[in-house]
Amino acid sequence: MKSVSTLALGVALVLGGASVVATAPAAAKKKPDAAAQPAQRSFNLSKEERAALLPVQTAVTAKDWAAAQAALPAAVAAAQSPDARYAIGRFQLEIGLGTSNVAMQAQGLDNLVASGQVPAADLPVIIRNQGVLANNAGDKAKAEAAFARVVELSPNDPEALISLAQVKNDLKKPKEAVQLISRAIEMKRSAGQTVDESWYKYALKLAFDGRRDPALSQASMTLSRQLV
Repeated sequence: MKSVSTLALGVALVLGGASVVATAPAAAKKKPDAAAQPAQRSFNLSKEERAALLPVQTAVTAKDWAAAQAALPAAVAAAQSPDARYAIGRFQLEIGLGTSNVAMQAQGLDNLVASGQVPAADLPVIIRNQGVLANNAGDKAKAEAAFARVVELSPNDPEALISLAQVKNDLKKPKEAVQLISRAIEMKRSAGQTVDESWYKYALKLAFDGRRDPALSQASMTLSRQLV
């Protein structure tokens, strides 16, 4: 069964390639055919925020990670608005990925979510990776909360249910874990999709290990019938 420790960030989805600090007017005039340009989000930043964020953005674009990290503290101190905090999260995430700094990656994801500015379509993958990094760091409670949020945001995603089930089991909540795996299996079956055999084996193992619990025994029988 796919491990919950697997990071599936999709950096392009998060960063989108758009500049946080607005393009200077002179540069914008070089692109008269606005209709041919992909839509970019505009950021509502104060003059002070723009001034502090620009050196970080320039360094990140150049992949000059040392310069980006040197400029980051001033940008963090200046960031007051939700858009500025979103920008900080984006920069921290890309710096963290560029330097293999997992702690900064996690901080960037946390700031992105806390900003409240992540597009709804991108939020599940951001929070899922927030959960992955928390789980890898041993913060099971944070991982549980993150994966529960992913399930809430993507109720038709069986993989989200499996990720939450694995963390639930780590937290000694096997009954909840088995229920989640059963939901994921039923979701796959209802959609006419092949169910990963490891899902059945994992749920049956949990049910067998807790066979003295009536609820787990019932879950085991239900899963056994599904295998037929």
